[in-house]
Amino acid sequence: MVALHTRLFTVISELYNNALAHGVLPLDSELKHSPDGLEEYFVLRTQRLVQLKNINIKLSLTYEPTERLLKIVVRDSGGV
Repeated sequence: MVALHTRLFTVISELYNNALAHGVLPLDSELKHSPDGLEEYFVLRTQRLVQLKNINIKLSLTYEPTERLLKIVVRDSGGV
C-alpha cells in the first residue's frame, strides 16, 4: 500500500500541474492524444513558460482533525 504522504504529494503535484498547464499556460490536453501532439504540447509549454510574468498559483490546505477532512484549494492568476 502506498503511504499517505506519497498519495498526498501526488494529488497536490497533479493539482499544481493542472493549474499551471490549464489555468496559467492555457494548454489543451487534447494535443497529447494526436500522433505528434505530445511533442507539440511540450514545445508550446516551454514557449509559454518563458513568457510568464507576474503569475501565481496558490495552494491552501486546511485540515479538520475532528472530521479527518483535508480541504485543498488551488487558485491561479490566469493565462499568459
